[in-house]
Parts: sequence; C-alpha cells; structure tokens
Amino acid sequence: MSELRLRVHEGLVELGEPAWAGLVGESSPFLEWAWLQGLEETGCVGGESGWIPRHVSLWEGERLVAAAPAYVKLNSMGEFVYDWSWAHAARRLGASYYPKLVVGVPFTPVTGTRLLVAPGEDREVRRLQLVSGLRRLAEALGCSGLNLLFTTREETEQLATCGFAERLQFQYMWSNPGYADFDAFLARFRSKRRKVLRRERRAARETGLRLECLSGDALPFELLLEMYGHYDRTCDQYGGWRYLNRDFWEHLHAHWRPRLRLFTARDGDRLVAGALCVQKGQRLYGRYWGAGIHIPHLHFELCLYRPIEHAIEAGLEGFEPGQGGPHKFRRGFEPELCRSAHWLLDRRLDGPIRGFLREERAEVTRRRRRLLDESPIRAHGSSA
Repeated sequence: MSELRLRVHEGLVELGEPAWAGLVGESSPFLEWAWLQGLEETGCVGGESGWIPRHVSLWEGERLVAAAPAYVKLNSMGEFVYDWSWAHAARRLGASYYPKLVVGVPFTPVTGTRLLVAPGEDREVRRLQLVSGLRRLAEALGCSGLNLLFTTREETEQLATCGFAERLQFQYMWSNPGYADFDAFLARFRSKRRKVLRRERRAARETGLRLECLSGDALPFELLLEMYGHYDRTCDQYGGWRYLNRDFWEHLHAHWRPRLRLFTARDGDRLVAGALCVQKGQRLYGRYWGAGIHIPHLHFELCLYRPIEHAIEAGLEGFEPGQGGPHKFRRGFEPELCRSAHWLLDRRLDGPIRGFLREERAEVTRRRRRLLDESPIRAHGSSA
C-alpha cells in the first residue's frame, strides 16, 4: 500500500477542477468547482471576508482519495449555524473562540456531503482519515475546534462515533409526492388556506407584469446583472449582509448558467423583481431575492409559488427555498431536520456546549413534531 499523505491547500485551484469534480459527483451543486472556486476567484472568500481557505486533501501515493472544503473562520458570519453565544461563553472563560476551523460551503445553508470520497474507496475509512487530519490541522492552526456544517445524516452519525457533538436545526422544505400540477398541490390545503394562496397568486398576476422563468442561454447577461442590482439594494434596505459581489454574479453567468433558474417579474424589458434559484438533479434550491419596488405578494409568487410550479412541471422531487420563514410553513413547506457536528479543544467550553446541544436537540425535535401536527396541508386521503 502506498503512503497516505494529507495536504492543505490555500485555494481550490491547487487541487484542480478535474480532481475536485471527480469527488463531488452528484452531491450538492454548491460543492461544485464553479461555485466554490468562483467564490475564491472573485474575492467573496479570503482576504477580510472571515473565510480563509484551508482545504484538505488525502492522497494515497499520487491518487486523490478524499478531500474536504475547509476554512479558517475569524467570525461566525455566513454560516447559518448560529454560535455567537459560544464565542461569548469562551470570552467569559478567558478563552478564544476564533479562529475556528469550519468544513462547509460559505454563505450556503444547504445540506450536502462534506467529507468527499473518491468513487470506489471505502467511505467510512476515508472519512475517519480525513477527520483525523482535520483535527490535527485545527490544533496546528491554533483553532478552538472543528465544525462541520450542514452535514448529511450518514456523516453526522459517523462523526458522533468520533466524539463530535451533533447540532439539530430545521428548515422549511417542499416535497413533491407526484403532483400533476399546481392545483393538485393546492388541493392538499384546507379550504380556507387554499383561498388565501389563490388570492395571493391572483394579485401577482393582476399587476400586469410579465412573470416567467429564464435559464441557460435564455438568461441574458444584462438581466442577471440587473438582478444583482436588486439583490444589492435589497441587502441595503433590510440590513442584510452582502456576501456576493458583482464579479461573482458575472462568474455565475459565464460558468454556471445551466444551473441557474431566474424567476422574474418584468415591466417590458425592465426587471421589477426576481428570485434566483439553482437546480441540480431532482432538487431546486432558492438562493437570492431582489426587488426594485415593493408589490404585495410578488415575493411569494417569485420565491415560492413559481418555483413550486416549475418543480412540478419538471418532475423534481423537492424545493429548498432557503433559511428561515414561518411564512413558508403557512404555504406548504414543512420542517426538515438539518445537522452539523462540532468538536471543541477546550474542555471548559466543550462540556457546557454539549449540554446545551442536548437540550436544544430535544426542543428542536419537539417543535418540529408540533409543527407537523399543525401543518396546513392535509394528509393524503383526509377531507377538507
């Protein structure tokens, strides 16, 4: 057997696109080269962003067998696994929480494989070897610990056997049991709620705006840049953090256009509002919203109803609209668990956080069960 070596990379470019693509396969689109390398190339990560690339790869001889997208984090921005209270607790103990080592995708709260293993390799063995290397890296860099964000259930369970603490959250997601059309989806709602959704859709149509979905070569460069302008202004308007710059949006159009689905409302050629989604395999992912003016219910139409309609027509299995939002629950999205795994070096911090996570997991489980019981969608076969 050839010698096993762990390498640390200050940029994905050091690994090269063919090698990385061979590991990603059919996993989350946000692990793909065009997305991750695009973030680095356009300066959305690195520099003063708080995300410093330190990707890890595992080699057996000259053969790449596994890798993980890893970053030294100087803050907790853009992770969506909220741990500011942990940083405060560390400060009270006289310890440092930053830097920390994070494995995940910047600014993207989407579950996906984090410990990437080459086809034909023993996944459990290679994951253990990667985790061992990541722990050594965290210690060598003076990090407070190692955090894997939005891990798959299989990964999380294996990480638990390695001493990691599991964190549970949930996100509102839509699933398609095989709806014939949007009306078939509406038929699952109780009648009062169904009327609300129909009224909201009607209000969006009665604006007289042209509503459509553009993708691939039908998505003009100028329109995507106009969408970026709306995204930029919407971040300013609502105090959101602007994670992506114009260069990255240009990069997406040049290198990732087949993945993009832009749901638009236009007045002639002028973009009034838009919702940018990403499609891969059997899933659609909602990412960014922007609007030049506020029009009642247009957000619901472009961010929720049109993507659902598109998913049904395309025969997709599910639609993940993004983080947060009880408004999504009221419109047919149901709470699905998402996970992360945490290992902290300082025992003074590790013990209390593990206790907190146990209580939090129990509360998240209870709350999710309660929401499922209160779902506005009727179970199959029940009456209105």
